[in-house]
Amino acid sequence: MNPLGKPGAAMLLAAAMSSSIAACPPAGASKESLLASKQAGWSVADDARRQRLALELLDCLGNADPVLRDDLAFDALSRWMRGRQLTPATMQSVRLALLPRIEPAARDAAGFGAPFAALALAEIARADRLQPFLSTDQRDRLVRAGAAYLSSVRDYRGFDAHDGWRHGVAHGADLMLQLALNPAIARDEVD
Repeated sequence: MNPLGKPGAAMLLAAAMSSSIAACPPAGASKESLLASKQAGWSVADDARRQRLALELLDCLGNADPVLRDDLAFDALSRWMRGRQLTPATMQSVRLALLPRIEPAARDAAGFGAPFAALALAEIARADRLQPFLSTDQRDRLVRAGAAYLSSVRDYRGFDAHDGWRHGVAHGADLMLQLALNPAIARDEVD
């Protein structure tokens, strides 16, 4: 991290690599193997493999398949973050990879990418609230990005029996809730 609170080159490279080379399901995995991992409680004994898999699953957050998106990718990320099984460096890479996905200009026509990026960012905000790892500037950037995302949502689709959830407003609200609960967020940011 440089003195201005901006991510260093290594963090940006890790985030860019995780987003550009990953596929859904990630290389070396299948939907079936991910379902088996979920059945096993997302237990990945090799810490380095868990960190990589978390980054590789980010592309699944925008996948049209609700099993890959909701039941596998988001579930794994949430479980690992809530279980404190992702390192601060991995969570920083997740944050850096997902922030651009909630920008209004980055929206996908299918409408899955931004809401699920916002939902995963809510888990980042929750993890930071419980055990701080973000800088003041990084929290401020998350607040501004979340507010811009939520105020720009125009896709009000919710649940579809075939496609699953999109839920842009609710997932944006999840992000803002986690930020508002954080005592490190200044009053003007909450407002």
